[in-house]
Amino acid sequence: MATPKLSSQRAATHQLAIKKLFDDLTQSEKLYAHHLSRAAWYDSRIILRQTSPEGTGIFDFFMELHRACGGEWNKLVDNCDVSPDELDNFLEFSGLFLSNLGNYFGDGDRKVVPDLSADALRKMASISPGPCAALEKIIGPLLETPPFSLGFPGRNTQSNYYPGEERITKEDIAAVARVMEKNEIEPENTRLQKITREGNTIYKIF
Repeated sequence: MATPKLSSQRAATHQLAIKKLFDDLTQSEKLYAHHLSRAAWYDSRIILRQTSPEGTGIFDFFMELHRACGGEWNKLVDNCDVSPDELDNFLEFSGLFLSNLGNYFGDGDRKVVPDLSADALRKMASISPGPCAALEKIIGPLLETPPFSLGFPGRNTQSNYYPGEERITKEDIAAVARVMEKNEIEPENTRLQKITREGNTIYKIF
């Protein structure tokens, strides 16, 4: 199973010119738009966390790196021995990650792996201790395949809907789904964890 190559996948980027539109809103509409956007920003971490175990860590690495260079990405080329091509590949991956809110495509659930070496990423992160620490937490799962896609946990797939070390089975999932349906609990936006405690199996829905 092939991992998507970034050269064939491009993230659409657009400059949002909204000042005039925002200025034409009433004060109440401005407050509504502001707080709705802030809620979406904070809630995005929920989607990242539900998509993959490393999702929030990759996002944190982006934020630390952006903070360290002040959004002037060419500093990574000037100061960190990063090539222009490496920087372009990093920014392309960042755009794909942010547009999909995770390192898996929203359409097809295939994993997105940056066209970068671990050495290139570490050179970028060397600009400051913050990015260095953030990168080391996720560099393995960021670059490794398998998994190649999202799905029921297996050799080639992973899912963050079933966290924890205890291996869950499809029979476990089906049994819990029946109990949830009986109690009118919808499965969307939930996660299921299997725990063995004192010889008893416990299923935790959260």
